[in-house]
Amino acid sequence: MESPTAMNELGQLAMDHWKTWLPEQYQQIPDPETHFAALGQTAHEQMIQIEEDILRASPADPDYLKEVGRRNMARLTARETILSELLPTPPQSDDDAQDPTPSPIDPTGMPSDPSHPLWADLDDDSISPAEFQARRKAWIDSLPIR
Repeated sequence: MESPTAMNELGQLAMDHWKTWLPEQYQQIPDPETHFAALGQTAHEQMIQIEEDILRASPADPDYLKEVGRRNMARLTARETILSELLPTPPQSDDDAQDPTPSPIDPTGMPSDPSHPLWADLDDDSISPAEFQARRKAWIDSLPIR
């Protein structure tokens, strides 16, 4: 009798991801343990290859700590690349749809409405940065919580 293939960390991450985020697809897999063990092994081999390719692309650094950093960065970049391929984005359900009401705050933390007084305060040299931040914080604190 053959012993079951041990599942590595990448296989376990993928299996857990599919169980949580893609349960219908997960249920379609006849033997999940074997499937994700093999997937994890393949992903691990690809990750090693990517790491080696990254390291070959730049010369080794004679400074020990810089070389350790270079190798760590290559390993992390390879892992990130593999995980982005290994863990598919779950399909968005109707429940996850964006709220059609626009946010009152833009990505910079300022009001989305360009006529808001904070925009004028931003250009007013008589208002110190600390006073501006205090006004901005008071405005954000006054917003209803969504």
